[in-house]
Amino acid sequence: MDQRHREYLAYYEARMKKYLGNPLFPHSEAAERAMYEVIRDAADLAAFGVRVREEHLHVNCATAYLRDTSTAWAKLYVELNEPVRAKPYQEILAALDAHEYTDVVELNSMSSEILTRWQIPVSMDEWLRTTFWPDWVVLETLEVQAEAEVPASWRAERDEWIAEKHREGKEIWKKHVLGEARKFDPHYQTNWDLLWEERHRRLFPVPDEQLSKRTAQYRRYVGDE
Repeated sequence: MDQRHREYLAYYEARMKKYLGNPLFPHSEAAERAMYEVIRDAADLAAFGVRVREEHLHVNCATAYLRDTSTAWAKLYVELNEPVRAKPYQEILAALDAHEYTDVVELNSMSSEILTRWQIPVSMDEWLRTTFWPDWVVLETLEVQAEAEVPASWRAERDEWIAEKHREGKEIWKKHVLGEARKFDPHYQTNWDLLWEERHRRLFPVPDEQLSKRTAQYRRYVGDE
């Protein structure tokens, strides 16, 4: 075994050891071990290259890593009750089960296409929550102003300020919130029940009655009652 062969052997041994005993990467450990054993037993690097190409060992390693990482992400999101975020990884796993990949480019194209395609559904699932929560300070300000003791001479101005804020809220909602969402999903419709699904509800650090109250206020504020 010449020096270069020994260096390659050390490299593939290091790759294999990276996954040894890691329960998240059983397929990667097996694929990297197979690669290591082939270069260890090869007469020379040329013979090693022939077996890599014939047996698609490099593709097997890439496939194993994709399977392990997708399995881990899918399992995590299912445990967190995040069904939308779990979907792309479940779809990748289904694709791996349905087809034997022998080309790394094809494998990467498959996973990239699925992950990219699911970016919009994930964003749309979180769109209402990420729009609604930052506007709580607006709702609180409007509530404070509406309930404040204001001299009679200032009430008309206060009331007009509140009315103007509501007009602004409706315009922002129509042009920017719904408008932006429908650039990506032309059929997007607000589903207020999503706020109560576990993946969203747990991110609102308030009692249920407060969430119900603010939701009703927000729907009046944006004109979506």
